[in-house]
Amino acid sequence: MEKKVKQALALIRSASKHHGLLEVAYSGGKDSDVILALVKMAGVPYVAIHKNTTIDPPGTLAYVRKKGVEIRNPQKGFFKLIEEKGYSRQGRRICCDNLKEYPTENFAVVEGIRKEESTKRKKLYYEPIVCRTGGGVSILPILEWTLADLAEFIRLYKIELHPLYRTDNGYDLKRRLGCLGCPLAYYKQRLRHFVQYPRLAERCIKSGQIYIDTHPQSDKAKTFKDAKEWFAVDLFCGAMDYEDALKYKAECVAVIDLILNGELTEKEINNRKFLKNYVRK
Repeated sequence: MEKKVKQALALIRSASKHHGLLEVAYSGGKDSDVILALVKMAGVPYVAIHKNTTIDPPGTLAYVRKKGVEIRNPQKGFFKLIEEKGYSRQGRRICCDNLKEYPTENFAVVEGIRKEESTKRKKLYYEPIVCRTGGGVSILPILEWTLADLAEFIRLYKIELHPLYRTDNGYDLKRRLGCLGCPLAYYKQRLRHFVQYPRLAERCIKSGQIYIDTHPQSDKAKTFKDAKEWFAVDLFCGAMDYEDALKYKAECVAVIDLILNGELTEKEINNRKFLKNYVRK
């Protein structure tokens, strides 16, 4: 652990020497709390910025403010983007560019990316300094850290984490605090969020209906009778081919109705036969 901390601090100090003021990309999650602590330990000038996605987990903005991090609000929130452009899904991203990946300052940005988090990240990130699209660089001081490394650092340096990580026995670091109902997440993860927060599903459907009503000549308006049907099919196309999902419109909508009525449980979603039981009957 000591060696990894020293390497991280050396990288941060070197980046500051070459690029000046550093930006800490702060989400409110465990990785961003660790990189914020490392930047403070490095003793370099920095500004920590949280980009409000407007669909962050409950308590995130209050926690970010408590940490003294600056909050940047997007020009258009998540639901406004749906109203104007429709739903995001795999292969059709409308939210990340507008809510998370827009440039803030011309700084080198310190990010809490770790290879261990996904196969995709292992393929994308090889070095701890990465050139960013549009200029600047990303500094990745914990790129090679494991979850066990994070846990040890958090314990050793008594790092406070977001309340949603808390359990009766401390912190559960396996939890993820990404955007609620993220359109790019696995469909079961999205379903869990909608079961927890059914009003989120209601708001998505309401915004989708505004899109359909204001774009009557669009493919979506011609394919679906309403936004609930569109929302349901888009949700399940993460589990099956889009054309297959279209064949099960009624079944997909029935699952959404269960969510809106509070009749679907997380236990049922976790069942291996979920699709067979609820959709492919």
